[in-house]
Amino acid sequence: MKRMTFAGFGLAVTMMAGLMGTSALAEPVSATPGKSVDMVLMPKFLGILPFDQANRGAEEAATELGNPVKLQYIGPTPENSAAGQIEMLTNATTQKQKVVMISNNAGDQIAPTAEAAQAALLFVSHDPRLAPHFPRVLDLQAAAFTEAGA
Repeated sequence: MKRMTFAGFGLAVTMMAGLMGTSALAEPVSATPGKSVDMVLMPKFLGILPFDQANRGAEEAATELGNPVKLQYIGPTPENSAAGQIEMLTNATTQKQKVVMISNNAGDQIAPTAEAAQAALLFVSHDPRLAPHFPRVLDLQAAAFTEAGA
């Protein structure tokens, strides 16, 4: 039996919602195999192991769901973290991406950009949230091994 990573599971749920054209997951949805969904995985910084692992899981999930579009894995540098994420989110919107999986490194500064992009994008946020009031399809939070049942 093939195991899907937690990040891959989050991507799969988001892709299904994106493929169905909705951000509401109250009703069951299913993916149309092979349908194109443009997606961006945006970690706090590139080169951080948990995000590299999330990228591998997201790529596996995209392959499993037959998405013909390559997942973009982009992130800011430590020297340009907040401004870099805001610029990348703005670019994702103008480049007609459909899903952004983000680990907010810009704090509340990113909220206006995320709110402006909200009509065009589905968001999956990794710890921390984009903003306390911001709606998301899925929120992935870190858990201690004891909390996760390990």
